[in-house]
Amino acid sequence: MGLLLLWILLVIGVGMIIISITFIEVKVIAKRDHKDDQIIVDIKALWGLVKFRYEVPAIQLLDLGKGILFKKEQINDNTDKEMSASTEALNKRVIMHYIDISRQLLKSTKGLIDWFKQLLSRVECTTLSWNSRIGLDDAAFTAQVVGIVWGIKSMLIGYLIRYVQMKQTPPQLEVMPQYNMWDYSTEIKITIRIRIIYLIVSACNLLIRILKMPKGLKVWFKVLARKRKMT
Repeated sequence: MGLLLLWILLVIGVGMIIISITFIEVKVIAKRDHKDDQIIVDIKALWGLVKFRYEVPAIQLLDLGKGILFKKEQINDNTDKEMSASTEALNKRVIMHYIDISRQLLKSTKGLIDWFKQLLSRVECTTLSWNSRIGLDDAAFTAQVVGIVWGIKSMLIGYLIRYVQMKQTPPQLEVMPQYNMWDYSTEIKITIRIRIIYLIVSACNLLIRILKMPKGLKVWFKVLARKRKMT
């Protein structure tokens, strides 16, 4: 009996050590080259033993009423097999739906924004590159637009640096003008990671914040159940 208890404590101790030192890593690659689009999201945990890949191989811009159509695939990197495939539309109705959900969660959680900022402060950004090519068939106009794009990129990256830990300094940003020709392409590569232990602690903290609000847990269950029906 004593030996069994010792083995149980040993397994628990090893598990706690693994949880405290391992990361969940998310790598995102988003490309647009003329009319060709692709988004790839790789998720890894436990030193790569658990791997998943989400791909959006096609993004179709519909009319203003229908919005944007996404084709999404989920692939298990361990077997290279497609686990699921779906097509989703992003339009005004979907956006308003998520805005409504956000309002409900904000009202039913004490300090949700503060909790989210605390979670982001534990996130590490290990790689970040954003390269673009722009050509508008007019050299002067191209130069003006390139300057504007540089400003937008710098502002967005500066905002990101305020909330996450940048392990790569500085981020790789590039805007290449293509004079006297029509051209547009952009590619974003970003890798972020967070220790599993921080996710567990943040989840417990979130639960405490939810329980502090009247009917907070009930609202969250309702929102999650509605999301499940949509998927």
